[in-house]
Amino acid sequence: MGRTARALVSVVLGWMALSGAAWAAGGSIAGRVARPDGTPLAGVHVGMLGLDLEAVTGEDGTYVLTEVPAGRQRVSFRLGANEERAEVEVAEGAEARLDGSFDWQPVYAESITVVSASRRAERVTEAPAAITVIAAPEIERIASHGQLPKVVEFTPGVSVTQSGLYDFNLNTRGFNSSLNRRVAVLMDGREPSVPFLGAQEWASVSFPLDDIEQAELVRGPSAALYGANAASGVLNVITKRPRDSEGGLVRLTGGEKSAFNADARWAGHLGGSWWGKAVLGTRRGDDFSLSRVGAAEYSVPCTRSGQTDCLPQERAELDPDEDTIDFGSLRFDRYWSDGSYSTLEGGLAQVAGPVFQTGIGRVQLVDVDRQWARLNHSMENWNFMAAYNGRKADEQTALSTGVNLALDDKNWKGEMQGWWSFAGDRLRLVGGLSYEDERVDSVDKAGPVRPRLLSPGNQQTLMYEPRIESFAAGYAQLDWILSDRLKLVVAGRYDDSTLHDAEISPKGALVFTLAPDHSLRLTYNEAFQVPNYSEYFLQADVAAPINLSPVEVLCFQQGVSCGFNLDGDLSTGETRVLALGNFGLELEKVKTAEIGYTGVVGGRALVSASYYYSQNENFVTDLLPQLGTALGRINPAFGPYQTPRCLGPGGTPRACLPPEVEAQILGILQAALGPRYALLSNNFDGTPILGAASYTNFGEVDTQGVELGLNWAFTDRWSLDLNYSWFDFEIQDSSPGLDQLLLPNSPENSAAVALTYAASRFDASASYRWSDDFRWVVGPFQGDVPSYGVLDLVANVDLTRHIALGLNVANALDEEHWEAFGGDLLGRRALGSVTFRW
Repeated sequence: MGRTARALVSVVLGWMALSGAAWAAGGSIAGRVARPDGTPLAGVHVGMLGLDLEAVTGEDGTYVLTEVPAGRQRVSFRLGANEERAEVEVAEGAEARLDGSFDWQPVYAESITVVSASRRAERVTEAPAAITVIAAPEIERIASHGQLPKVVEFTPGVSVTQSGLYDFNLNTRGFNSSLNRRVAVLMDGREPSVPFLGAQEWASVSFPLDDIEQAELVRGPSAALYGANAASGVLNVITKRPRDSEGGLVRLTGGEKSAFNADARWAGHLGGSWWGKAVLGTRRGDDFSLSRVGAAEYSVPCTRSGQTDCLPQERAELDPDEDTIDFGSLRFDRYWSDGSYSTLEGGLAQVAGPVFQTGIGRVQLVDVDRQWARLNHSMENWNFMAAYNGRKADEQTALSTGVNLALDDKNWKGEMQGWWSFAGDRLRLVGGLSYEDERVDSVDKAGPVRPRLLSPGNQQTLMYEPRIESFAAGYAQLDWILSDRLKLVVAGRYDDSTLHDAEISPKGALVFTLAPDHSLRLTYNEAFQVPNYSEYFLQADVAAPINLSPVEVLCFQQGVSCGFNLDGDLSTGETRVLALGNFGLELEKVKTAEIGYTGVVGGRALVSASYYYSQNENFVTDLLPQLGTALGRINPAFGPYQTPRCLGPGGTPRACLPPEVEAQILGILQAALGPRYALLSNNFDGTPILGAASYTNFGEVDTQGVELGLNWAFTDRWSLDLNYSWFDFEIQDSSPGLDQLLLPNSPENSAAVALTYAASRFDASASYRWSDDFRWVVGPFQGDVPSYGVLDLVANVDLTRHIALGLNVANALDEEHWEAFGGDLLGRRALGSVTFRW
């Protein structure tokens, strides 16, 4: 038995002991809530009148309330607007039985509430934004695959582009990219993104998906409340509180691609006013990624630089050749006598093996450690949060060059938020302040020293020097109930940072109630996207260094160091060929007007429809050749090469070398480099480099689209989901010849359909999603993505109250396809699971 397995068994046994001890304290109430015909009622809130104790019935209608004081107790059963009360006698150390039988029907408008659209709770039909909710029962049915982005892949208006087993790009409303960061992701208010890239590292965001209470996806610009990196939306993941989800779970999953997953979770009462939760798990198995050293799994291998419609060739083999992910976390909640509660939690993840696409080619994670922590205090009208995220990647390989790209990211964030109501709840105000500090360092202490001309050499792999940046923001939203049918929403946010000038993001909305549970909304949003650290500060090798040592000999003869060879070994090359960041980049900006409808039809069907029109400007390109496009020199900060400068009379800079020697050196360089001589430039300290590629802003694009969604529970056990998205764009301003680089990387049409059967002890679903063909242009990956369709199958059966079997098959028809050009060739992945609950 391996260390991970032994640790898992030890923790599980410990949790079982803790849970047994917790159950032994005090009395409890358990029961089942059903309709008169015996059909279970899920989602019923069962609470103790006069006590802060509540449980929610599961899919089988059962519930348990623990730590109930002895004596006669009053209990309420509530589902939407329906409520019934009962009494039961509770004995110390015993379990009292209280069942409920009610002729209630679930009503969407009453049972679905969201918090992400306005940063406070409201019914989904009242939200001033296009929003989709995925509730705990639906997530629990598909949880065995263990991949968070797949939770939302069948929802309206969403593009979940998969490039590898753990490489996903989550986007809405066009202009997708590798390492997409237009949709902000929050985990209980904490942002788990990688600061250097601003994007998610989904492999490290691993945990039992059963721990999710609700996932909410807001589509469209959301900067007015969430700031940068929410230009296209927000995915807000809310996990279960220990007090509301007591019990334990262990799931073992295995299947194709040599997959083995183990998940364990326990939550329970720790005594007094304390509740706790522990999570532990591992992921093992092969990936879809294959070596591209002299090979291509589809299309054809590229044979020259700049070639398109082919797979760029790589110098490094995949190592390791399987994925390994380990994770764990602990959470403690303390409830106070005034009704407030505090949360302290933290966790870690270790990742090795997954491959993901970037603008400089594919990168493989070899040794990555993630740590995170969150401290939160929630009161009736206030919430205070402090969060930390750390990522230490000692080894991650750029497969195109074989170079190790070490990266150490840290960020700390503090946020406070308050909410109030006035004028008989006709005015509702939400406001908050936040401050964040980020530190990014790409030093590889075990790597080679990069010599520099005027400063000591260092071991940075992705930047010229470490960066420390800060961010501050304030935001507010006012909801004004003008009448019983009309609500006005006004919001705005102020963001300032050491990375960019201050930015204000406004929002306005009108929500009109057409009839009970039917609303029409008109919204206007402005949002912005900040270039990430890579786009601002990148200095990454894209080819082997060039040996220009003969030039250095001439410089030495004049008593001058030109920087072409600084270690004295004339047999090695030191002139680096770099992809460069551009600190002169402007912020991307978007303005969006939208009209949308949300309604509940017949109490069983939730219908949504949205049309949006957006104006986008200052797109940050992917890496482009520094020279050779219609944009001229992409990054003017790295101009033509200059020989070393010295100070002349009056402090005026002049060439250190005599004119005839300088001319001789430039001639040698032109002959040695040929066409690449035009790329020769100087780094910030004067060290010669070849600036091969960089980023810039260009283009103005208008986009529009339609999003349609239907969730219809046409019987108590059967439900049907349908959604369709149409997207269109028109370039308003671009440079000649670059129209083919300003592409949305998104299909014009996409659709999904899902049929689900859910009974008390058995559920099954079939989900199919289809994408139109489109062209993908991101850095070195430029090619067509053919139309594809994917069928997923899921089934679960409860053998007993404590044991369940599951089947989860992604791409059941094994249709080999790619969803991003340059991504992996994706096939079927069938998983079987056994779950133990107590």
